Amino acid sequence: MLGDGATTTGQQVGSQLASKVGDQGPAAHYMVKLRLDSGKIMPTVQEAQNIKGLHEGSKVRVEGTGAQARLYAD
Repeated sequence: MLGDGATTTGQQVGSQLASKVGDQGPAAHYMVKLRLDSGKIMPTVQEAQNIKGLHEGSKVRVEGTGAQARLYAD
């Protein structure tokens, strides 16, 4: 519930909505751009649990193609 009608201020509503939107959980998806050894850039969409522990510059192994591509720390 976002509040009790007229007594809820815009700031309270904003805070409550932000907490709901900010809590993406494990279903959140991220656009990840991979720089291949050939120098080409391969964009891929990954679920949050597939990129845990990875950061910019991480070496990864890619298994699968398209929507089934999965990243693993190398």
